[in-house]
Amino acid sequence: MGRFVAISSAIPQGSHFRSLLPDQRFLNSCGLATFCCVLAAYSVAGILYGQLPFFVLSGFIDLDGIAALLASLGSGAWAAGAASHLWQRHWSGAQTDNCVAFRRACYRVCWITWALAVVVIVLGFWEVFHLRRPWGVSPSSEWPLAPLPWVWHYGLRFASNGYVVRLLVLGAGAITLFLLLARLRVLPRVIFALMAAVLALAGSYFIGDASYWYAAARDMGPVSDPDLRAALAANPGLYNAHTFVRLWSGLLALSVSALLLAGAIFLPAQVVANIDWGR
Repeated sequence: MGRFVAISSAIPQGSHFRSLLPDQRFLNSCGLATFCCVLAAYSVAGILYGQLPFFVLSGFIDLDGIAALLASLGSGAWAAGAASHLWQRHWSGAQTDNCVAFRRACYRVCWITWALAVVVIVLGFWEVFHLRRPWGVSPSSEWPLAPLPWVWHYGLRFASNGYVVRLLVLGAGAITLFLLLARLRVLPRVIFALMAAVLALAGSYFIGDASYWYAAARDMGPVSDPDLRAALAANPGLYNAHTFVRLWSGLLALSVSALLLAGAIFLPAQVVANIDWGR
């Protein structure tokens, strides 16, 4: 047995995490926990919907069939491996050797499954052997889209044309000021706050986009889109997967924004001042 602690004895002496200040450790672990939650949710959504939108340099591509299953398993393994860092850091009964062994096993599974997914896609195996057939456990499930079923009408205001224009203007101004201050290396806490503001604006945009996708395809409230309604009816797994990615992109941006704002407020002055934003 054990309990949660600020830092466990399983963290080796002289490690980077142990050298951080308490506020830095807390924010670092919160950031890692956010990353784990997003990866785990992405994995679960892929298994439920049988589809995974995956970002590449040219934009999003849709993984389906065996490729989506492999990518989902790989993402889940990555999330579990990353979460073992949190267990090792903050559980009093954690054992260093066990955590390291578990983490290595998870990362092996992650790399193997993702490598197999790439092979399936690049070599065209999913076409030759009919591996693109839908297999989602529950393509019509809406619970992974929570809290959209209850708050979509609030999110729609972020999808209006007027709001998007204001968002672009405010975002451009915040980015310009951020680059200027980073170049001059002055007002480091303001730099943190500006980054938080940019991510909050981006997060609200994605929340609005997800709300519109959710409501317009279901004829809810004042919005309705025949094309989106037809897309949902034709392939609910793919449509819900795209809505999920929009929603969780917004949640991720808002979460990181909150962490940056917390850093601007609570991190010691010497820590904030030593960050070189101009590199």
